[in-house]
Amino acid sequence: MHLNQEERASRRGERIAFYWKFLKRNFFHLNHKFVSWATNHNMPGWVGNIPAVLLFSLVILAFILCGMLIAGSALLLGGLVFVGSALLSSSSTTKDMDENNPISGQKPTMEYRAHGDAGSGWYASGIKLEDDD
Repeated sequence: MHLNQEERASRRGERIAFYWKFLKRNFFHLNHKFVSWATNHNMPGWVGNIPAVLLFSLVILAFILCGMLIAGSALLLGGLVFVGSALLSSSSTTKDMDENNPISGQKPTMEYRAHGDAGSGWYASGIKLEDDD
């Protein structure tokens, strides 16, 4: 049975409404127990609301912290992938530069005297700088 988009949205709404009613009913039942406990122990009724509010605040805080933990992990993983790809691309660039260097063992940015494609003279990284005198 294939449902169209409106029917799927309606089902999601029903499910969310069911969960909301369930959570709300349990929260108010728990709050009522705390208030009745406080009144049975000769305390004002508002004192019984404090544990329920604290519990609700802790649950919200836990959701926020878990979201931040997931987002931080995703950022860290993305950063590691970015750094890894940058290191791999820089090492391949270095290999290409070493292959183009006519004098092995020298850095490609150093000047050297050679007889290259443009004639004899001073070269740096395969580019002729000046003629031989």
